[in-house]
Amino acid sequence: MANLEDQIINELKPLLTGFPSKIKNAAIDLAHHYATTHATDIPKYLDALRSGHINKSDFDHLMKGQIALEKGYVITASALTISEFEHLRVAIVSALINLAFKAL
Repeated sequence: MANLEDQIINELKPLLTGFPSKIKNAAIDLAHHYATTHATDIPKYLDALRSGHINKSDFDHLMKGQIALEKGYVITASALTISEFEHLRVAIVSALINLAFKAL
C-alpha cells in the first residue's frame, strides 16, 4: 500500500486538472506537509469520517480550519491569490474525502 503522502497526491492530481501549475505545485506541497507534519492526525480524521463519527460537512469545516493555519505561508510561498488558495483548499479536502471512502 502507498504511503499517506502518495495516497493524498494520487487523489489530488485528477482534481487539479486544468489548474495552473502554481496551484498544482502548491497543492502537492501542502499535501506533503499534511502527510508528514500531521501524519498521525490525518488518518484519525479519515477514520472518523469513514466511520460516520463526523460527516462530510464537519470534515470540510475541520480541514478548512487546519488548512487556514497554513494560508499565509502557502499564499506567500506560492504567490497565490486568495481565490487560487480557495481552489487549492477545496481540492485537498475533496481528495481527503475521496481517500477516506476509497478504503471502504
